[in-house]
Amino acid sequence: MNKKVEIQNQKLVFERAIFTIMEGQYRHKLKSNQWSEPIFRLNLKRKDAVAVLVHNIDTNELIFTEQFRYPTFEKTDGWILELPAGMIDEGEEPLDAVKREMMEEIGYVINEAKHLQTFYLSPGTSSERIFLYYAQVRNSDQKNEGGGLVEEGEFITIISINIDKVLNSLNSGAITDAKTIIGLQWLQKSKP
Repeated sequence: MNKKVEIQNQKLVFERAIFTIMEGQYRHKLKSNQWSEPIFRLNLKRKDAVAVLVHNIDTNELIFTEQFRYPTFEKTDGWILELPAGMIDEGEEPLDAVKREMMEEIGYVINEAKHLQTFYLSPGTSSERIFLYYAQVRNSDQKNEGGGLVEEGEFITIISINIDKVLNSLNSGAITDAKTIIGLQWLQKSKP
């Protein structure tokens, strides 16, 4: 096998809470078939996560979460409307994470979910992947208030919005979360 990349060194730079930063040194083959000079990059190592486009078919509304996202505070007020989402625990299957996270965040039992896409959010800086799903729920599937886990620092407001209203506002720039935009674009394309 003809290797195109050679990882020469990796070391832990920082580790706290859910973040690990690794520094890597690598080189890659150039068009001339020679090796490049060593290149240094940082990798914000994160667990993979799930996100779910939740459609309440009784009300024809999509269920979103709104929570404060510290990294966005410098450029906005920090409150972001987004799809319910969360990290996949060690050894957990993505669909099991969907069921757990939806109960924690929005209080709904999710029995079935359709996998739409798996993607990197920012592959130049982070290893995190998102497993994006679509799920239909009914009013009777709501078993608690949701709102997240206080012990995880989650203070989530649940917001339900009519599908047509959300899709009409998709291109207005009001939604700034990438996974939410991807999910809504899928719905827009798939809607009969």
